[in-house]
Amino acid sequence: MQILELSEATAARRRIPIMMVDVTDGITAETGLTVVVVISKNGAGFGAGGGSVTEDGNGVYYYEASAGDLDTVGYLALKATNAGARTFMGIAQVVSFDPYDAFTARLPALVGGRVDASVGAMAADVITAAATAADFGTEIKNAVLAGVVDGTRTVKGCLARLNALARGKWTGLNGPTATGYLEDGVTKAMEFAVDAEAGTRDAATTTGGD
Repeated sequence: MQILELSEATAARRRIPIMMVDVTDGITAETGLTVVVVISKNGAGFGAGGGSVTEDGNGVYYYEASAGDLDTVGYLALKATNAGARTFMGIAQVVSFDPYDAFTARLPALVGGRVDASVGAMAADVITAAATAADFGTEIKNAVLAGVVDGTRTVKGCLARLNALARGKWTGLNGPTATGYLEDGVTKAMEFAVDAEAGTRDAATTTGGD
């Protein structure tokens, strides 16, 4: 079935082919005919269209519909007649997307039936909490927490260690070596050298955990 865009602006894309054959044998191509065309929009009554008929040759003609002929989504029925030829009936489908655009032809139902040609056409604030899946935030959070910080430790592991250290205990903060323990007070989590007089410390060394 031929597919036509709603109110198609390009005249050449509005052409619907017609085959006229002899009224008696139904085979012989009829040329030089004056073909009369009436159309029906999606089940409405037949009536004269706003287009015109052109002969192509070898019994083939085409009806070049007007943009007004294609102003209704649904099927378009065409009836072509001439006293010396058999009546030709044709059907085309009028759609609200561009069938010549491979992208929109395959994806007409995205986001309320509208697909922009580029991501750059997306309006501001389109991606909102209401427009995303229920687990969208959780998926983002989990991806961040699973990120690797120093080749082995994850963000989640580092945050857990800092939280445990904050609630754990420290020894040796006045030097020479400060040691931080987890909540159990036994598991060593971090230690570093402290120069109490200079008020400096070296790089911390962490142990255990992820």
